[in-house]
Amino acid sequence: MSTQSAIISRRGERLLLLSALLLVLLIAILSYRGWLAFKQQSDQLAATRQIVDGTNEFLASLKDAETGQRGFLLTGRNRYLEPYAKALRDLPNRLDDLASAMRTRPDEAKRLEALRPLINNKLDELRRTIDLRRQQGPEAALAVVLTDRGKDLMEQVRQFCADIQRAAYARLADQSAKARSSANQIGFISTLGSSALFVLLFISSMTLQRASRQRETLIHRLEESQARTREARDWLQTTISSIGDAVIATDPAGRVTLMNGIAQSLTGWTQEQALGRSLEEVFVITNEETGTIVENPVTKALREGCVVGLANHTHLTAKDGRKIAIDDSAAPIRDGAQNITGVVLVFRDISHRRGEERVEKEAALASARLAAIIAYSDDAIIGKDLNGIVTSWNRGAERVFGYTSEEMIGRPISIIASSQAPDEMPVILERIRKGEHIDHFETVRRTKSGRDIHIALTVSPIRDADDVIVGASKVARDITDRVEAEKERRHHAELIERSNAELQHFAYAASHDLREPLRTITAHSQLLQLRAGPRLDEQTNASLGFIVSGTARMGQLIDALLEYAKVGEIAGSPAGEVPMGDIVSASLENLQRAIQDSNALITHDPLPAVLGNELHLIRLLQNLIGNALKYRRDEAPAIHISAKRVDEQWLFSVSDNGQGIPLEYHSQVFQIFKRLHGQDYSGAGIGLATCKKIVERLGGRIWVESETGKGSTFFFTMPATMVPH
Repeated sequence: MSTQSAIISRRGERLLLLSALLLVLLIAILSYRGWLAFKQQSDQLAATRQIVDGTNEFLASLKDAETGQRGFLLTGRNRYLEPYAKALRDLPNRLDDLASAMRTRPDEAKRLEALRPLINNKLDELRRTIDLRRQQGPEAALAVVLTDRGKDLMEQVRQFCADIQRAAYARLADQSAKARSSANQIGFISTLGSSALFVLLFISSMTLQRASRQRETLIHRLEESQARTREARDWLQTTISSIGDAVIATDPAGRVTLMNGIAQSLTGWTQEQALGRSLEEVFVITNEETGTIVENPVTKALREGCVVGLANHTHLTAKDGRKIAIDDSAAPIRDGAQNITGVVLVFRDISHRRGEERVEKEAALASARLAAIIAYSDDAIIGKDLNGIVTSWNRGAERVFGYTSEEMIGRPISIIASSQAPDEMPVILERIRKGEHIDHFETVRRTKSGRDIHIALTVSPIRDADDVIVGASKVARDITDRVEAEKERRHHAELIERSNAELQHFAYAASHDLREPLRTITAHSQLLQLRAGPRLDEQTNASLGFIVSGTARMGQLIDALLEYAKVGEIAGSPAGEVPMGDIVSASLENLQRAIQDSNALITHDPLPAVLGNELHLIRLLQNLIGNALKYRRDEAPAIHISAKRVDEQWLFSVSDNGQGIPLEYHSQVFQIFKRLHGQDYSGAGIGLATCKKIVERLGGRIWVESETGKGSTFFFTMPATMVPH
């Protein structure tokens, strides 16, 4: 084929390609315009459907509201108002959605604005009849319904909605026709363009077949040349692959031209991936200690034209991120005229050698560090052989026992044995010979000054390089202060326990001794009132009545004080895991009469189990529930008990709908004999004080949150893992 024919052929191919591109561009422009028109009509259709659907949903919500109203008017039950309440929540949103859909349609928006007053009037009519049913009964509400005002309003609303939907349906038909027209236009353009493209493709394929035959001739000649080049390269590749080190060759610009198998394995790059890439990208080396980039030896070899070696402590970063310790060298490749035509880089993995060096270095550092820790530790660290002869004695041992290392090394450890305790070392050494490790052991030892101290010991066997036990290492800590503090704590605990027992006995004795004179005063006052009552004046009779009621009140206070004192017995009471749900059930059973009389509703959430005394926990909840029943309002009491986990505590709450407590009395109500209502209610003012004492003895706290007339909530906490004091 002549050069002129080839040029003409290439020009024809380019002309066909340009024609095809222009045709594709024209089809794309016309299709895009048609698509925009279709999309606009589709958006309008969607908005119209939204108006139709929104109108239907709005009417359905209004009907639901009317249905809920009718059910409530007929039955008076609040559960029939659920559709009405849901419709009240949904209607504003549905009106807003309709307004949003109509924002580009002023005529329909005007109808919607005219509809809003009717809707408000309808909702007012529904609300008014519901209020009349609640306040005056069904007759008053039905009288309003029978006026047919609500029916007329509903008919007007339906008429407005029907007008909106008729306009929407008319617009929907028009928009559907326009959308179909746009779709037909797009189909016509696509069909015409596809036909033109088919013709161009047919002509192009014929032209390409002719050019393909010409290229096959050229490719055959090129393959023959490449085969000769490949034979030479394969011979070189075989030679380099047989070398035990990694080899990379580059061209004069530092781009990779060859990699043997070991180089591919170490770098993580295959030869196909690395060919033509800069060596700095494939062969990334950094300083092992600082992590900084090291100058590539190939760059230096190309620059200086001589053999270059790699610095010590160099890491190769493989493609997968592996760090490999290497050493290497780079040498320039020269042609017959001594011109540099590339560089060959030879390197090897020395990680194993470097690892051995690192292990030896780390072992030496660890030994030095361990020696320093032992030498300067505040604890006494002592080494001895299996015969009990001291082999090492650190500064901590000097501080604890008063002997220097010169005084102790080579001497038996029994020197520091105390007469207060037997020398356990022979037994311990025998256990060490068996390979045992004694984690904790407390005993008494004598210092150089003759003072006996309490120490805690940890004893471990010492093994040689052959894992043979040759001695024992002992860590001793002076715990004298802790032992003395523990003795002091136990002494104080005994004193407190004895004092509590004496106070308990005093409370029982005092209550018994006080009751006897009270009974005498009460009996004689009642006897005097019985015998001389008719002869006494009104004031004297009233005074005798005050004496009798005062002594009765004093008896109640004595009983309450004794009850309060009994809470102190919790310290000695058996504690176990108590389900609070069972505690609530027991408390409600004890209060059954008061619950029935007040028609109270008492509920509770799932409650956890706590560690405590069952009787005291019943007393706690019974007092809180009983107070809610006592200080109620005219309506039936509603009491709820709940609990939730807060960090390491359980937070319990007892809520009621009672009279409430003024803010200034929130802390005073927990004081003993503190009563806010005087003699208006029975009781001694001891219940909340008892609750406070029980909760605090169990490691928690109690408080109240309340407002006058809005009920009260009593909160108390208990540790999630609770141990009574």
